Amino acid sequence: MAETIKYSEEGDFHYEKRRGGKLEITARSRYALAVAEMGSGTVSVRGGLYRFDEGDLIVMPEGAGYTLDCGEETRVALIVFRPYFLSEAMRGVLRSSVRVIRPERLGISPEALSAKIYAETKHPDELSRDLCRAYTAELCAGAARAAANEEDEAQRCPSVEAVLAYVRDHSGERLSLSEMADMCRVSTAYLSRKFKAEVGVGFADYVATTRLERAETMLRERPEMSVTEIAFMCGFNDSNYFSDKFKKHFGVSPLKFRKQA
Repeated sequence: MAETIKYSEEGDFHYEKRRGGKLEITARSRYALAVAEMGSGTVSVRGGLYRFDEGDLIVMPEGAGYTLDCGEETRVALIVFRPYFLSEAMRGVLRSSVRVIRPERLGISPEALSAKIYAETKHPDELSRDLCRAYTAELCAGAARAAANEEDEAQRCPSVEAVLAYVRDHSGERLSLSEMADMCRVSTAYLSRKFKAEVGVGFADYVATTRLERAETMLRERPEMSVTEIAFMCGFNDSNYFSDKFKKHFGVSPLKFRKQA
């Protein structure tokens, strides 16, 4: 029997240790990391099944429901956090699919950083939140670099790479899959199939997420701009529609998010 865990909409960071068993976890509008401190198991997300072993770092994309299936002696540390803990560059790499990364590819020790986070949560002071965020970002930076290296080694489809770069630079503009296909000189059907296979989500979903994440960053960093101005700059033609999408994605309205940030 699986234990179901739903992380609430309140709070932006959660850390806990779990031993053995099967966990069905929902962490909407959050990323999740699992550090395999002992033993092995599997993680299933969006229909995919991935095996992890002791020492591995498992990166689970934002908005996914996932299942950790661990042996009785397996121990994992779970770190669940809001997307704004990460830079846009890290989010761009990590949000596309599940990653199971060996420590030697990370260049850092997941267990050592997990231990530092654990110490800060057990004996917090006024600096603990910033330190937890820094240690989490260090884990994710290592994962993002390892993932980027893996993608380079796999030689991703040039058309998909071109579309990803274009969307990152023009997310506030009108974007369509057919126009991207024309730009790459391939058929729309081919680009749609390759994009979903390599990125893990469809083109429209990727564009929407990119726009929302840009809006999230601007809400925190551009206090002089109104929500409506930010919505239009990020490619949304209707501020009410933007607010609905933002709340569905992040769990709070743009105005409330700005007050909490």
